[in-house]
Amino acid sequence: MDKKNQWTKKKPMDKKKMNLKNGNDKNKSSTMTTASENCIANGDIWKTKNPMKSQRYQNMLNKVKNNKWSLNMITFDFHTAEMYFVAVQNQKLRLRWVPEKYRKEEMCSVAIHNNEMDLVDVPTELKTEELCLVAVQNNPNALEYVPTKLKKAKICLEAVQSDGRVLYDVPTKLKTAKICLAAVQNYGCALEYVPKRLITKELCQAAVKNDSVALAFVPDKFKSAI
Repeated sequence: MDKKNQWTKKKPMDKKKMNLKNGNDKNKSSTMTTASENCIANGDIWKTKNPMKSQRYQNMLNKVKNNKWSLNMITFDFHTAEMYFVAVQNQKLRLRWVPEKYRKEEMCSVAIHNNEMDLVDVPTELKTEELCLVAVQNNPNALEYVPTKLKKAKICLEAVQSDGRVLYDVPTKLKTAKICLAAVQNYGCALEYVPKRLITKELCQAAVKNDSVALAFVPDKFKSAI
C-alpha cells in the first residue's frame, strides 16, 4: 500500500458548518462582553464587595463628616443610610433629598432641629405632637405642615404667640378667645382671621393697639369705642 495513503486525509469541513461555528463563537464572546458591561453599568460590580467595609467608603464618609465633601461629590453606589444621616446632621442636605426609605425617626428629628420647615418632608407616620411642637417653636410658620389631628391648642397657642399671622392656619374649632387674643396682640391685623362670634370690643382694642391698620377689620359697631 502506498505510504501516502496509509493515513486517511481529514475531510475538509463543510463551508456552511464552518461559518456556523465561527458565528457561534462570535456570539458567545459578544454575550460575555455585554453581560460584563451590564454588570458594571448596573452597579452590580459592588455586590462582590461590601462598600461599607471598604477603605474607600470610610474615607468618603469621613470627608462628609468633616464637612470637606458634600453628598453630590460621592458616587451613588456609596449613598447609604449612614451617609445620608451624616449629611443631614451636618446641614449639608435637606430632608427632601433623602430617599423615603432612609427617613427614619432619628434622622427626621435631627432635620427638624436644623431646619424646622423640613417638617413638610417628614413621613406622616413619623410626625408626632412632640416633633411638631419643636418645629413650631423654632418657626411658627411650620404650623402649616402639622397634620390636622395634631393641631392641638398648645401647639396653636405657641405658634400665634410668636407670629399672629399663623392664626390663618389654626382650625376654626380651635380658635378660642385666648388664642385669638394672643394672635392680635402679636399681629393686630390677625383680627381678619378671627371668627365673628369671637370678635369683642376688647379684642378689637387689643388689635388696634398693636397696629392701627387693624381698624379696617373692626366691625362698625365697635369702631366708636376704639
